[in-house]
Amino acid sequence: SFLLYRADLDNAGLSAGARNVAGARNIRPLSFGEANEWEPAVMNDGRIAYTRWDYINRHAVWFQSLWATRPDGTAVSHVYGNYSEDIGVVTETKAIPGSRLLLCTASAHHNIAGGSLFLLDPLKGEDGLGPVTRVTPEVPFPESEGWNTPGAYCSPYPVNDTLFLCSYSDETLGYPDDHPRHRREEYMAAWPSPNAFGLWLVDTLGGRELIYQDPEISTFNPIPLVKRPLPPALVSSLPDQKTAPDTGVCYVENVYDCRTELPKGAIAKIRVNKLDVMPACRRETLNQHDDLDLHKETLGAVPVAADGSCSFTIPAGVPIQLQAVDTNGVAVFTM
Repeated sequence: SFLLYRADLDNAGLSAGARNVAGARNIRPLSFGEANEWEPAVMNDGRIAYTRWDYINRHAVWFQSLWATRPDGTAVSHVYGNYSEDIGVVTETKAIPGSRLLLCTASAHHNIAGGSLFLLDPLKGEDGLGPVTRVTPEVPFPESEGWNTPGAYCSPYPVNDTLFLCSYSDETLGYPDDHPRHRREEYMAAWPSPNAFGLWLVDTLGGRELIYQDPEISTFNPIPLVKRPLPPALVSSLPDQKTAPDTGVCYVENVYDCRTELPKGAIAKIRVNKLDVMPACRRETLNQHDDLDLHKETLGAVPVAADGSCSFTIPAGVPIQLQAVDTNGVAVFTM
């Protein structure tokens, strides 16, 4: 799936039907969706936080992390979790009113969106447990800390920085082999009962209070009806779509300014690949047992200067992958 952007329109003189038609014509993707992206939420600084499964040419499980973008799809940046396995899935993010902290759910891949709640301070780091404060420490982080969790939290919504509404079930996400709800694949665990989740109020001091439990169906996504400050509206830096050019300039300031140490002079070129849409009906590729790869087309390769910089022109509206290539033509890093 991808994130969608709806442009603001001057619809003062239009009927409701005409406004809907005009709005539909101003919907465009914020991202290409070559990997799953979901759970967008507006942060206090006006950017959009979302969960991204950074899936391409990587381990298929661990890197469902938190990213952010401006509302026009520019300035995409990593927020948390793309280089560590402490939390499998960071999702259901909500901004804490009047705070830089974010409230998130730690979940497991190929499972329900449920697990343990935690607070994230983006200024304390982008990976590891340093930026993390557990709100529900009685429930471990699913998958990364085990499957037999004593319950699961999900769909949190902050009232303030210490009090949170959420849904909770006391059913475990992983059942023993002889349990009727156990699945063969441990990582898919088990789905809860239809009425497993109720609405709860939790706090950072260990308080847990049931608000509502329906006897027949689960209840999710509590939203308090309270006035909140409006995040700033970030002005778009994009040109009008009717006059926008068909190409753009991409530059790499310093390929050696990297999270993994690369010896100076080791990178000869930046290879630019186009990511193709993966058809639903396909054969397994030769280099991936479970066909986790995406088909690519090389658009070209650009020499890297001695200072690690390079620039090149790329087509607009095309998802690309950059590869840092060594002197033997081997890709040592992909972006």
